[in-house]
Amino acid sequence: MRIDLGYGETVQTVDIPDEGFLATLSARHLSAARDVAAVVREALQHPIDSPPLAGVIRPGRPVTIVIGDTTRSWSRPDLYLPPLLAELNRLGVPDAVITVISGTGTHRRQTPEEHRALVGPEVLQRLRFVEHDSRHAAAMVHVGTTSRGTPVRVNRVVAEAEQLILSGAVTQHFLAGYGGGRKAILPGVAAYETIQTNHKLSLSLTRGEGVLPTVDSLLADGNAVSEDMGEAAAMLKPCFGLNVIVNEDMQIARITGGHWDSSHRAACEIVRETVCCEIPRLADLVIVSNGGYPKDINMWQSSKTIDNAARAVAPGGVMLWLTGCRDGLGAEEFATALTEGGDKQQTEDLMRRKFTIGALVTYVIQKHASRCRVLTVTALEERHCRQLGLEKVGSAAEGLRAAQGQLGRTPTTYVMPHGGSVVPVLRRQPARAVAAG
Repeated sequence: MRIDLGYGETVQTVDIPDEGFLATLSARHLSAARDVAAVVREALQHPIDSPPLAGVIRPGRPVTIVIGDTTRSWSRPDLYLPPLLAELNRLGVPDAVITVISGTGTHRRQTPEEHRALVGPEVLQRLRFVEHDSRHAAAMVHVGTTSRGTPVRVNRVVAEAEQLILSGAVTQHFLAGYGGGRKAILPGVAAYETIQTNHKLSLSLTRGEGVLPTVDSLLADGNAVSEDMGEAAAMLKPCFGLNVIVNEDMQIARITGGHWDSSHRAACEIVRETVCCEIPRLADLVIVSNGGYPKDINMWQSSKTIDNAARAVAPGGVMLWLTGCRDGLGAEEFATALTEGGDKQQTEDLMRRKFTIGALVTYVIQKHASRCRVLTVTALEERHCRQLGLEKVGSAAEGLRAAQGQLGRTPTTYVMPHGGSVVPVLRRQPARAVAAG
């Protein structure tokens, strides 16, 4: 069986023996919206748990719209912003009082070319465009403290917004349960220290247990990280939310709008029903790709894929992972964690002494790499691969040969062409009746 897998902006091909092949694991297909502008208007005019945008917006008063950054360019703000802006203009809000802020969280600064690609050259010329910088302390404003003790400091542009609209993509997220919604505020436009404090809530109180089991993909309620984010977002009193759901081809498929939290929860339910893929058993070998660029732009973003794929591979099995990582690790603190940490337990100890998100992402990858062999096709430096517990190989074909050398010619195999967009769920086996002795 010949399968093409995305790798950066290219494709790699792997020939898998039919014998032993179990299935291709994919999210439920969502058809692309034929008319994105019409879908946006529908979400604005028939919202969830909110009056239509026309009943929310005050004409002539400033509006601030939060969007994602270049790592979320697949959410296509270049497509959904124009109809949103057209509706705001129709409601009496001119371009001169509209600000778009790109929520970068702790990500790197974007280039001018990435700004243009993110929102489109016309929108970039029309509006005030701000890029968030979580480490620019003077640009942050304290707005409160959550019940879990997180001091909430956010970008002044957002803190002082008269009318705040949250927008962005909703997908599963290994830490927050789901992306989008409240994440537009925290981590999107929050101060670095606020983000670190929030993410540290993921740790178990017991050394050796690492991350809490309630901090996981598709878990929002009861997830301390997610609930803390929600409290932070509520402090900003957003007036509306616009939530984008894309299919595996990175095309806009659904959009929900309305109350910033209720409309996000509705989008999360669509995502849950879409991305969960039931499997009857774990496989000896899982071959997984992020789906190519931009989803494999760096190892920071790619970590979400290994977290999904690990759910389908048997202990002691092999994962063959294709992730381009043209931007390398993706954050300086990631490299620092690799230097200051060590193996999985040492990285956990580092998180407890001096928590950083880089250390957390390092730990997540090392955790999965300690459970199975991870052969990785990547542009990431070999030393970084070794530090993460990954074994770098030159191509998908080379990786398959290495896997077969360990597992035999016909290992049971799953293939995940879009590993960041599907969550394997092991089917529960019915309990066996025990005969009376």
